[in-house]
Amino acid sequence: MSIDSVRPSQLPSSRSARDGIYLAFNLDYLYGIRSDTADMNLRIVTDSTGLVALSTANLVPLTIDHLDSNHGRGFSIDTGFEVIRHGWEFGLGANQIANHIDWRNNHLKRFTMTNLLTGVDFVGTSIALPASTIRRELPVEYSGNLGYSAGRWTVRTDSNYGLSKLSSHAGAEYRLGVLALRGGARYGLQKWNPTGGVGLNFTRRFGIDFGFFGNTTNLERKRNVSMAVSLRFEHPEN
Repeated sequence: MSIDSVRPSQLPSSRSARDGIYLAFNLDYLYGIRSDTADMNLRIVTDSTGLVALSTANLVPLTIDHLDSNHGRGFSIDTGFEVIRHGWEFGLGANQIANHIDWRNNHLKRFTMTNLLTGVDFVGTSIALPASTIRRELPVEYSGNLGYSAGRWTVRTDSNYGLSKLSSHAGAEYRLGVLALRGGARYGLQKWNPTGGVGLNFTRRFGIDFGFFGNTTNLERKRNVSMAVSLRFEHPEN
């Protein structure tokens, strides 16, 4: 659940109805349905020949701690401003301020396997928690953007710094009749990736956008190409 507020303030000598200063505030109430975390500890003892030792005395080779809860409550705040004047756009914002969820009714259970070679089942044991409430928090994400529009051209760039460190986007759009041609680049996970796309404006209020972009969101950090499709509905300005 969220509460949003956007307030525009008209600037003197404005050339467009969009020119002005926009202040935004968003309050989110976070409702946690389920939380599950698992911590596995594996220890394998070998003998002098490098093989798994058959006798490990009192050593427990495998333990898994499972923590779960079904009751989480919290909140988060987003705020920022945008200035639009004579085709220029500039904005700064901060998202996920005080973002946290307090989890209650937590249960911790430890599963152990005493021998990896005999096929013995896991044995579960409940463990008392040191605290009845566990808080999960996310860092604040800071963002900024800059853009300019003139005639058929629009150029924009934005940057964000938060949980995934620094990420940036830069791109341009050229409008040619019903077509909108787009190209740019984005930076994330310490790599640059190209982007491109095309938009089809069937009417003044409806269009379809196709986007292609490189990404490295995989374990190998190998660059792949992804595709996105979106339907765009525009509300007329008052």
